[in-house]
Amino acid sequence: MRREGTLGSTVKEFLVWLSGRGDGHRFNERRKPAIPDIQPRWHMPYDAVPNDLPLQNPLQKTRPRALFLLPWLTLGGSDKVNLDLVEQLTQRHGYEITVATTMTGDQSRMPLFAQFTSDIFVLQHFLRLVDYPRFLRY
Repeated sequence: MRREGTLGSTVKEFLVWLSGRGDGHRFNERRKPAIPDIQPRWHMPYDAVPNDLPLQNPLQKTRPRALFLLPWLTLGGSDKVNLDLVEQLTQRHGYEITVATTMTGDQSRMPLFAQFTSDIFVLQHFLRLVDYPRFLRY
């Protein structure tokens, strides 16, 4: 991204943990980390969709894996069906599940899906639309 004149963007997830320095000292409330609100460069009409993978996935797969490509993880009937299917595939059939969402939503059912898989990606939080296919291919 540096070659395009941008320095990066902020991942809109809970990644900051304030636990102290390990010597019993707690962080001062006034010294909370400040995360800048950097807006990513959104895709432009007719942007090229990259197909090259920047790195290889070294993780070994020991069980069958299924990718659930869902619009969101919000309250609704179809999401209940998806949740039940994820539960059945993991509990009864030994599948590893990856869930990726593509649209804006409140993602309120994410904790329910997280009971069965830790691979949950809200793509809009860290990718441009033109990068979705490459990430999903990875």
